[in-house]
Amino acid sequence: MDVQHAAPALGGVSPVGVRFTPALVGVGRKGHVALTFDDGPDPESTPQFLDALDGLGWRATFFMLGDMTRRDPGLARAVAERGHEIAVHGDVHGNML
Repeated sequence: MDVQHAAPALGGVSPVGVRFTPALVGVGRKGHVALTFDDGPDPESTPQFLDALDGLGWRATFFMLGDMTRRDPGLARAVAERGHEIAVHGDVHGNML
């Protein structure tokens, strides 16, 4: 592995990275947390998460898989329409074992 590929991840655990590049290493505003969901959108669980988040008035980032998004593009659209951020978690999520 190239050190340059590890640098962003190492910056987050380094006092130097946290001090001088807080936004780059994911340090947010006090009193806030980053809430993320990986995989999906799943027709069974995603609507339940959306309803729970709406009830709390919270927004999250959904890291979605391309193959699952193609299976249910309407559900992916609903996530965005309800005010959440969508990010890419890859096209497929194979078992690495």
